[in-house]
Amino acid sequence: MGDSETHLTEVGLPCSIGVGPNMFLAKMASDMKKPMGITVLRIRDVPEKMWPLPIGDMRGVGAKTLPFMEELNIKTIGDLANYKNLNELRDVFGRNTEEIIARANGHDDRVIEMETGSKSMGVSETMLEDVTDYEELRGMLRMLARKLSSRLKEEHKLGSRITLRICYYDFRNADRSLHKEQPIYKPDDLFLAAITLFDANWDEGEAVRLLGLSVSEFMSEDAAKQMNLFSPETEDEKEEIREVLSDLNRLLGTKAFVRASTLLKGTK
Repeated sequence: MGDSETHLTEVGLPCSIGVGPNMFLAKMASDMKKPMGITVLRIRDVPEKMWPLPIGDMRGVGAKTLPFMEELNIKTIGDLANYKNLNELRDVFGRNTEEIIARANGHDDRVIEMETGSKSMGVSETMLEDVTDYEELRGMLRMLARKLSSRLKEEHKLGSRITLRICYYDFRNADRSLHKEQPIYKPDDLFLAAITLFDANWDEGEAVRLLGLSVSEFMSEDAAKQMNLFSPETEDEKEEIREVLSDLNRLLGTKAFVRASTLLKGTK
């Protein structure tokens, strides 16, 4: 009995499986024998098995994109793979043009990251309707940064890798990340990382359906930086000291811990 039949027998759900040398081909293969079946799609099979498919069957080409494909007389995936006028395609796909053409030719350089040990912590928000307004999206990122910061603080975690997910109206996903030399958890730091990734990767004007923000590569306790409580050098360090004192007082149920400067003010 094949894996698909086993899945149906044991849990009562159909399952289609796609096997390919990269993420895009594996996903395309999984669509070829729905709701049941296993499909192997190799790069050498692309001209025969994938190019004849209607352009609407290609992942990354949604319902809103189809009219533009029809205007360019692109009817199949093969038509897109071999289309010569890149400027016309850029009017449709923007900065993702080369990436889309590469996938139509069976190439996809996205890396599948396997997480071990401590996994990531993230938050996301699905819009009630597709959003194209930059300020609204920016505000959403700030909200996600505050929400994620609160969760990280509750779990006493801070991490070095920040990942942003942009899900477009046609369900294309753009996952981009950056690595910070110093692990972070504060909302302003998370927002700055998020908006940096967003500005570099959002197709301006493209409708967004979902935004997600996550942190991984958590810092171990023994790698934590020792904070100097007596001679803070930056405003961030001063804020951290205030938070530490507040946490200590809350845990002890007292106000025993205060800054020396506060006591000095009381003596004047």
